[in-house]
Amino acid sequence: MIRRPAKETRQIDTGVIFFFLRGGRLEDQAEMLFVRAEQGELELQASSEIHDDAISALRSGGASCDTVKRFLADERSRSRSRQGSARV
Repeated sequence: MIRRPAKETRQIDTGVIFFFLRGGRLEDQAEMLFVRAEQGELELQASSEIHDDAISALRSGGASCDTVKRFLADERSRSRSRQGSARV
């Protein structure tokens, strides 16, 4: 049996989500985390409280409801794909 190397896991906070969606001084670093996660190199983890904080920060920072809805839809899609994938 061939074993795959363990996927790197990172806990993210509200700042990572906020910089990814709204830009700012750490936008490039935040984007790289999400790119690596999309490519399957990295697993990002965040608590539900982090999502609540991110939504509140986005809305208070002037983000549109559409931006928040896209964020939630993307997170839901990621969650479903993780649940459907088998770990080896």
